[in-house]
Amino acid sequence: MATHVVLAAYLFATRIAESRDPDDKSTNEEPPSRSRSWLYEHSLGLALGLLFVLSFLGHLFASRSAYNSDAAAHGETMQSAFAILAV
Repeated sequence: MATHVVLAAYLFATRIAESRDPDDKSTNEEPPSRSRSWLYEHSLGLALGLLFVLSFLGHLFASRSAYNSDAAAHGETMQSAFAILAV
């Protein structure tokens, strides 16, 4: 926490653009453009959705493999991943 405070004080003292006082109207700079693409604005949600789908598929195929190896040990028939979803 102390590092964060010291870094913030340093950035504010050096007048880095991101740490400027928002109430200070002495500069005539225009704010940066807000024209961002849909992909950029939704990238976090898309990345988390992709991680969810990949982890779901990983668990599905790992459980199918475990189920089928147990079924083979007991002389039962093996099932596909879609049949396990229906169970």
